[in-house]
Amino acid sequence: ATSETAVVGWAPLSKERLFRTQLRHPSHVDVATNQLFAVKTTSGATSILSSSTGEVVKTISTSREGEGSNPIFSGSEELIVDGSWDGVLTIRNIADGSIKRRYPVYGMVAGLTSPANRAYFLFSVDEPPPNSSSPPPPTKLFRRFFTDLDDNHELYPRSWEFLHRFTISPSARWLAVVYGAPPITLELVDFGSAQTLSTAKIDIGGVGGDLAWASDECTLGLAEGRQHSFFSVPDLRRLARVPGPFCSAVAFSP
Repeated sequence: ATSETAVVGWAPLSKERLFRTQLRHPSHVDVATNQLFAVKTTSGATSILSSSTGEVVKTISTSREGEGSNPIFSGSEELIVDGSWDGVLTIRNIADGSIKRRYPVYGMVAGLTSPANRAYFLFSVDEPPPNSSSPPPPTKLFRRFFTDLDDNHELYPRSWEFLHRFTISPSARWLAVVYGAPPITLELVDFGSAQTLSTAKIDIGGVGGDLAWASDECTLGLAEGRQHSFFSVPDLRRLARVPGPFCSAVAFSP
């Protein structure tokens, strides 16, 4: 869990607090399977911490990187990738924090997602409008494999106007997308064919939009600002609503 000035680890069954580590303004967390997790702050600094003690093992990037997207571990957990709002996608070696590849992109890297095996990741690029009076272009998605670090990103054959959130399912069968300004739409896409399977009208408020997949991919969770909603897949039928203030995040147990 994160607060304004710290990252806190809890044992969910006993509700015992395991650690509290001081980090200013944490914004994103990604957990590996090797007792490590990564925390990125709003300044752009990324640190690797121990999942058992909360100790900062190393800081692999500094605030000079600038604010940006969430970090993602590779499947081997030897690499980590993140993007900046200044238009840079960076892949680093976790062992020493050295940069393996850095890719400039034309626009803001706002989000990343990967399937369960983490063989590759998708990232979004928000390009600037052609002039101050024009609306921004639709957001593009790109795919890149961790094992193929050439200069070419694979462009996904779909784009969305006012893209808020997107997440690929664990098996990479589905892609869930939240977009619009308003009305806001939740869309389910067959990832392989890029075809729309179903849509639902939603209201994410000012803090919502977070998405999460159940491990069996039969249920999709969504934070809607004033409630958490759960949808069946693939028809996006609303199964349940759980009201609450400032619903900004959602997740399923493994």
